[in-house]
Amino acid sequence: MSCSSEPKKMYLESLGHDILVNHVFPYLSEKDIMTLAGMSSVLHNYANDPAVWHDLYFKTFGMQPNPFTEFNWPEMYRWRRHAALYTWGEGNNGRLGYNILDGFIPQEALTPERFPRGVSLPQKVPGLDKMVISDVVTGGYWTAILTATGDIYGIGELGSRPWDLPDYSGSNDNDRSVFDNLRQGGPVGPVISRFLWPFRVGGVIDRGVDPAPDLGVGNNSARNFPLTPHRPRIDRPAHLSMPQTRNPNEEPDDEAQPFTSNIVLPGEENMSAFTQDQVKQEKGDNDGINYQERVGMSQRINSKFLETLSPKKVEFVGLGGGGRTHLLGLDKEYNVWVWDKLFNAPGTKVELDFNQGVVKPLKINKLAAAWNCNAALVDGKGLVVWWDGFGHSQLLAETKKQEKDWKRQGKTGEVVQTTVVPLTDQGLDSPDRVVDFHAGDKFIIYATASGKLYRVRTNNRESIVGEGREELKEFQSLLQKEFEAGLSDKERAALTAEDRPKFDRVRGGYKFVAALSNSDHVVYADALEGDGAKLKKPEAPAILQNAGCISVAAGDHHLLALLRGGRLMSWGMECQKCGDLGLGGTEAKSHIRQGEFVRGDFIVKEPVEVKTPGKVVAIAAGGWQSSAIITTDIDEEN
Repeated sequence: MSCSSEPKKMYLESLGHDILVNHVFPYLSEKDIMTLAGMSSVLHNYANDPAVWHDLYFKTFGMQPNPFTEFNWPEMYRWRRHAALYTWGEGNNGRLGYNILDGFIPQEALTPERFPRGVSLPQKVPGLDKMVISDVVTGGYWTAILTATGDIYGIGELGSRPWDLPDYSGSNDNDRSVFDNLRQGGPVGPVISRFLWPFRVGGVIDRGVDPAPDLGVGNNSARNFPLTPHRPRIDRPAHLSMPQTRNPNEEPDDEAQPFTSNIVLPGEENMSAFTQDQVKQEKGDNDGINYQERVGMSQRINSKFLETLSPKKVEFVGLGGGGRTHLLGLDKEYNVWVWDKLFNAPGTKVELDFNQGVVKPLKINKLAAAWNCNAALVDGKGLVVWWDGFGHSQLLAETKKQEKDWKRQGKTGEVVQTTVVPLTDQGLDSPDRVVDFHAGDKFIIYATASGKLYRVRTNNRESIVGEGREELKEFQSLLQKEFEAGLSDKERAALTAEDRPKFDRVRGGYKFVAALSNSDHVVYADALEGDGAKLKKPEAPAILQNAGCISVAAGDHHLLALLRGGRLMSWGMECQKCGDLGLGGTEAKSHIRQGEFVRGDFIVKEPVEVKTPGKVVAIAAGGWQSSAIITTDIDEEN
């Protein structure tokens, strides 16, 4: 007599708390976790374990400093998940992600008040509500965000002017002549007339157009109006620009700043038919790719998904920061990708020479795009620097067919030669092991496990290898002074080597550097222009000491600091009332005790708190603009 038995049922709950929380939930998405939580009371309790949301938080948002460590992890994940991107500062080139004259911008936020060119209070960037933003970086003319799904989006444009962009590689001679004329200062066609190029000649606005008030698109009489050599003719009304008050090379947009640069011009709506014809012409695989198209203001403002030359989807886990006109991204396989000069060309993989032939690249702990080089902290190598891969080395296909062939063949990048900073290849137990670094214009400053700071010039390979490193003893002395300021003589005498403060984080911009310590102190300095080997005397703002400062970001002339609890501080110089300090208009600034107006600029010598619509969770700055990820979900009592 045969007997049969049904398979024994096993319930998910029977795996127990430890297995589910430590070995199952870490591999699930938020949606999967919430689905399981609704299946039973036991799974609901497991899913709400703080460890589950701790793991999900860092899997989604990385190892960034968290300003809300006093709250529980489910709350922090919810706040962070629903946070939005806010920007303020110079509005030119679409870098803020919105038109500065859009209806949602309050009048008191526009700056200057009479002829607005920027925004002086944080404003939410529209069109991003469906994205969970993991990180944000800001460069000279642009902003980039990393989403929780591993995608990168660009706002603005990496290059500020069309003649900064890579050459047009189209095969149509008529189209090519348009761009040749552009570079030679000759007349241009209707597509190019969409760009705005006001510029100064001897302090006077040279519009390159007939001064007659012709509001049409085609002002043919402009052809007889004198032009400055190598400047394009603009066949439409010009715009006023603000007076120049300093060396134009100091500002990323060293051309005059049009206060109406975001306005859709008369006749813009008539361009649609021409644009559609162009798109139809470019559908063929053998047609040339026009990398310079679609860089008008309306296209710059909108966020753009950044493609790569990879034949499959690339999942990014980090942004390498931004230089003046290039962006680096790090994928989950530790590959480095670069976008240079423009967002609308596929990103190129940067093949570091020591990874050649290696199935899986070495682990990169931090990636940084500087102004004149790039750098990475690599396991088993140390601090690695390269000068290729950030300039004109991005692969640009001449035709769509060539681009498809590259993807099919796996030609996604080019090998670049690297230089290792001496003495940075140290073991985990070494006091000289690099724990963090910042790359600026012609310099790198890094912190070691012993808490010391070193500076290395990065003009070229010879400056790194030949000159070696220099210890920044002034930073250490100032840190020690601030640390001991609140101690009694007896407490100072009892200090041991282990008690002394250590620098463990380095932040900055193209010329600023800020070092943060494990004792909750902040020291920063400004680099001398054009010489990465020298820094000005370091400072320690009193308001940032023992204040829970977790991060510092810097633009060309201004700085931001993020404090525990989501508070935001700013200081430095706001150039030509561009608004990047986020402190409001002229009336609001006049009540700031730490600030003063100097020849059209507003200088704040000490950090001042910025009024934000919620709590700040991440910050970025670059050029003359600022950005922050802000959550408004937190209750007032928190």
